[in-house]
Amino acid sequence: MQPRRRPDVLFQDLADGSAVLVDPVSGSTHALNATGAAIWRLCDGRRDTATIVRSLRRRFEAPAAEIGEGVEALLEHFAELHVLAEVPAEQPHAAHYDMLGYRVQVESTSAEYLETLGRLNVFFRVPAPAAGDDTAQPVGFYEALLSGKGAPWEVTFQGEELSWHATLYRAVTSVEFHMCELAIVRRPDLAHVHSAALATAQGSLLLPGTSGIGKTTFALALALRGRERGLRLLSDDVVFIRPETLELESFPRQFHVHEDALARLEPLGLRYAPEDHIGAHLCSTVLGQPGEWDRSPGPPIRWVVFPRLEPRGEITLEEISKAEAAVEVMRFSKNIRRFPNGGARWVSRLLEGAACYRLTRNDDLGAAADVVMDLVNRQSG
Repeated sequence: MQPRRRPDVLFQDLADGSAVLVDPVSGSTHALNATGAAIWRLCDGRRDTATIVRSLRRRFEAPAAEIGEGVEALLEHFAELHVLAEVPAEQPHAAHYDMLGYRVQVESTSAEYLETLGRLNVFFRVPAPAAGDDTAQPVGFYEALLSGKGAPWEVTFQGEELSWHATLYRAVTSVEFHMCELAIVRRPDLAHVHSAALATAQGSLLLPGTSGIGKTTFALALALRGRERGLRLLSDDVVFIRPETLELESFPRQFHVHEDALARLEPLGLRYAPEDHIGAHLCSTVLGQPGEWDRSPGPPIRWVVFPRLEPRGEITLEEISKAEAAVEVMRFSKNIRRFPNGGARWVSRLLEGAACYRLTRNDDLGAAADVVMDLVNRQSG
């Protein structure tokens, strides 16, 4: 093995010869003594372990066997921390993903785990990088470990404990959500909104809101209701927008629908396979029809609808001011406020050609979807 430093890991010498490593992906820091700092500098991808040992023998007075043991131990520790560019897979199962340029490797003791994660993130799956291809090397490393039947799942990130889960569903979604969160952080060039999004040829429809208000369920209802009229789903929860063109990125992360919503979605045309069930959730990236998810970007926003669920209330659609909509859009973003002028100028551009509404809906998904589809049809001329 010829260990090579991950190029994005920061290395800082200290006055006494020791050093600090900073992993910008996990945010973790690691202390190195003088010997450890010397070993890190030698991890350039050209030297194998024996060459590193020979180099250290010229600097430090110690038996070769002792230096060799120390080098092996530290390289193993570097591998556990995932700070080397080429980390040998310790688990029998591994897969690679790319979320908007954020590349990760996921390893597991369970083939079922990676099969489930891969099926639900099929459009983010990428081949393993070729040796020496620094442009395609993963920078995030996850492990999902199951020690035995009935045991909890342990999920680690960059060699450090991330979470424990009692079910396969929670263990799979914890990694997916974590990947998504870090993709947001690593793409400050794209504006983020916590929202569902759909698109027509005339413009995109944004459905901003917090978790738990039924965005995914309603977005699926709209996609199913409007499929024959050219309405397509861009994302059910995370929306990325190109600041210059105001186009919406297609982000085909799997949707998660609790099984109690299926009785209201199936009459609208939702179809799924038995294996799409994980526990009490339906998880899928399809809408009941074969074919690839349309990955082309959505046009600039033409409608912004803020959904609100009142299970026993009436269905109402109320137009609101752009100022009120702008405040809400900024509230549902993780990075818009970092834009120049606090993001207000950019949000003004985003909403310039948009009609803004607040939708109060009940459990009649079909009727609520028809109200929004009528709005889209009326204003698409």
